[in-house]
Order: sequence, then C-alpha cells, then structure tokens
Amino acid sequence: MHASPKIGVITNPNSKKNQGQRDRRATLQKIVGRLGIVRETQSVDEIAPVVEEFLSSGVKYWVTDGGDGSLHWLLNVAIERHGTSILEAVPAAVPANGGTIDFVARHAGLKGRAEDILTHLVAGLERHRSPDYVDVPSLMLIGERDTPGGEIHRVQKIGFAAAMAGIGNGFFKRYYEVGVKRGSRAIAKIIAKGGSSLLLSNTPVTRWAPRSWIEYGEGMRAIVEAEVRIDGQTLPYRRLTAFHVGAFPVNLGDVVKVFGKAENGVLHAMIGEVSDLEIVRNVPKIMLGRKVVGSCLYDGAARSIMATVERGERFRPVLDGEILEELDRFEIRPGPAIRIPKLDARQSPG
Repeated sequence: MHASPKIGVITNPNSKKNQGQRDRRATLQKIVGRLGIVRETQSVDEIAPVVEEFLSSGVKYWVTDGGDGSLHWLLNVAIERHGTSILEAVPAAVPANGGTIDFVARHAGLKGRAEDILTHLVAGLERHRSPDYVDVPSLMLIGERDTPGGEIHRVQKIGFAAAMAGIGNGFFKRYYEVGVKRGSRAIAKIIAKGGSSLLLSNTPVTRWAPRSWIEYGEGMRAIVEAEVRIDGQTLPYRRLTAFHVGAFPVNLGDVVKVFGKAENGVLHAMIGEVSDLEIVRNVPKIMLGRKVVGSCLYDGAARSIMATVERGERFRPVLDGEILEELDRFEIRPGPAIRIPKLDARQSPG
C-alpha cells in the first residue's frame, strides 16, 4: 500500500527557464519519486483541478516550478475556490526558482535551481527531517470595476508586490514586450532606455531625437488621476505617476531594490505625482535600495491604501508581475502570511 504523497509540484512549461524542456514533467517526477506528484499546466484555467487534487491527496508541500507568476496563480486560484482559510490547509508553499526573477524565493531564502531544491527537499523528508520555515508577508487587493450594464465586478487577490499605476506599471508593459529575453539584463536595459527617453523629452534636444525613442518613455508613464487615502489620510495629489506597494523588501534581479520599509506585516507604499526628471534622478536610488525623493511623493509605511479613479484611465494593476483586469477603485491592505520552507540546495539536508 502506497503512502500519501507529501510533495505536489505544478510545472509551467511556458516559463522562460522551462521553455524547450519537453520532458520537464518526467524529470521532476523522477526527482520526487514516490514522495510526490507532478502536474503540468498550460494555462491558469488548468490550475483549479490541480489544487483539488493536492487537497484531496493531502499534499504537504505545494511546489511551483515556474517562478513568481506560478506561485501567484496557484495561491489565488486556491483562495478563489476555498477562501483565505485554505492557507491553513497548505502547510508550505515552495516557489522553486523556475522563473526569470524569483523575488519571492529570493526573499524566503530558497537557493539553487528548481531541480536542486526539490532534490534537497526529498532528501530531507526521506531522513524524516523537516525544513525550517519563514512566514512571508503578503498584501491583499480588493477591487471593483463598473460594467457598462451598471453592475459592479469585484476582484480579490493576494500578492507580494503591486504596481497599480505610473512608472512601475509602465515598466512591466515594456518588460513583456521583450518576450523570452526577460531577466536582469532586460530590466537594466528598460530602465536605462526609459530614463534616457524621459530625460530627452524634457530638453530642447527632443526635437531632433527619433520619435520612437521619445515615445518609449512616454509609454512608461501610465498616469492615472485618482483620489488616494493612506490610513485614512487623503493624499494632496491626484495625477499619479507612481503607485507601488510592497509587502516585503523586493529585489528584482539585483537591479531594482525597493520596499525597504515593509516589515512586520506593514506595507511600504510609494505613491505620488513624480516628475520625469525626479524619476530619472531616483534611478540610482532604486538600484541601490535607498530612499527615493520627490516633492509630491508619499514614501513610507501603510496599513490601508484606498484609491478611486476620478476621470480618464482606469487602474491597470500588475501584481507579482502578472497583469490583472482594470479597476475603478480598490483597497490594498496586509494579507495572510505564506509559509515557505527555507531550502538551500547548496547545503546538506542533514
């Protein structure tokens, strides 16, 4: 009689690191052996049956082989079907460094390739040794969108880092235009090109610069006019060129380091009307993880962030690098902690 599997792996063949690996599922199944099950999902719609299988099988470790986006969708599909209480039934989530950035895995202390992390986890379980854990804070996004028929469409998601509008939102637009070449070099290139474009557009040189070069930076502004309240206090600016929120300090490929004030379940918000030149001046600061500056910028701790579009463009949220549906209003507040094992594949499991 076979024991119940302890490890459930969901692999995304569309992630950058997995593309071209046709035998990926078989490779991972060989690693987990009798201790686990591996399922491949081609789309978000295929995740729900896997969630139900993991729950019915009593899987203890939910492993995502596909990066930050894969973890995002696995958690949110589970919550959509069973509510946030489902997290109590998931002893541990394991983002196995299968993406291009893996900022969640980096923060949780997971080190090594996905295959090595799985091998490390299996070896420890075979020795009846449980790993140490870290509770990773999250944020909760609760939003609404008005429909043409007068109805209100509601959305609830959890995540770790959000770009709701402004330059960070526009950055992801450019990032996904890169295609399969995404990664640290692409991040640095977009920041350099976008910053140069914004700088040129504010000088007389702009009349001689190629229009495509100027439009590159203009497309990254993603401006939204809205009223924002942070912990009950209304911000004195409406034309938002920055709207970024994080649940913990984020490191994007050792290029962007932000949200250093997020700790102990308190969010870090960077929201305001930042000029093009202020954006450019802050580039070195975000690369070094230092405090950004701006004459009309809130950069600090927050427990509740509420925003409502006043006119013009809607919010186009990007949560954990995943582009979500447009919203007219929303609240962001601290979400549930996600339990993640600290697995360093470079060390012996004991």
